[in-house]
Amino acid sequence: METNKFKERLERYLKGQSSQKNKSLVEAWYKSYQDKEKQLDKREADRIGYEMREKINASIAQTPVFRLPALRVAASFLIAGGIALLIWGVTRHAKVQTEFLTIKTGTNDIKQLTLADSSVVWVNSASVLQVPASFQGKLREVKLLKGEAFFDVKHDSIHPFIVRVKGFNVQVMGTSFNIKAYSELKIIDIAVATGKVGVGHTGDKMQFLLPGKLLSYNTGNGQFSHTSIDVDKIQSWKSGLTYLQQADFNEVALVVKNIFGFTLKAGSGKISNYRFTLTIQHNSSPDQMLKVISQIHNTQFRKEGNSVILY
Repeated sequence: METNKFKERLERYLKGQSSQKNKSLVEAWYKSYQDKEKQLDKREADRIGYEMREKINASIAQTPVFRLPALRVAASFLIAGGIALLIWGVTRHAKVQTEFLTIKTGTNDIKQLTLADSSVVWVNSASVLQVPASFQGKLREVKLLKGEAFFDVKHDSIHPFIVRVKGFNVQVMGTSFNIKAYSELKIIDIAVATGKVGVGHTGDKMQFLLPGKLLSYNTGNGQFSHTSIDVDKIQSWKSGLTYLQQADFNEVALVVKNIFGFTLKAGSGKISNYRFTLTIQHNSSPDQMLKVISQIHNTQFRKEGNSVILY
């Protein structure tokens, strides 16, 4: 069969236009070709594979390459780098933001907690403290929003520990100290049990306290005062004993409310000016405590609803 005629028949076959005779002829030819087909040996297969790879590589090498001007390339890298830097800055800033957990205590309620750095904090009654779930960055920061807390800080010279409380920054590396900052009182007290404490206040120079020293700040007149204290008594509230030394009536009334849950009122201006030195046991009954308070200045007390009047 001539080659050109066979090609024409094959094209008609592929297009589905062949007669039955032509179709049978093409299929017979294909079957005879399959019968003669043989498998290539490994050497011949490798040779053919090598030639195919060479032709493919040559084709790739001839593919045209489009080149950008150097200035446009540099600008592209600058833009990409700027975007990457912006994304890094945003994500980095997001990582620095720390989620704080709020610890609240109620009446006659003292809580002890261990922070992420193994520092231990005791939170006195009627207090609010915010602590991070984990410390991020260079600082270990907590916030005493109100009330009283004793801190036993794990030493870390690289990451200072800071308590933020009503305009004060109390900073340590590792020490123990007490902060009392109830909103009902005009005085903020910072007392050191062990180590060294730096106290900074807005617009004032940093002050440093050593063990056995108490710094008091009067929020009414902005005055500071320094006194020596008994380090055991300043933290005795953790074990259920509160020592008051020349405390005014407002402080006594606050301690009574925080521990026993009722309001103590002065029956006269004279009584409201009294000073009180006493020890209050948290597990005593309200009547026992009121008798102790009354004996100091030979006063009496009477109950009116949820209040007690000292007269």
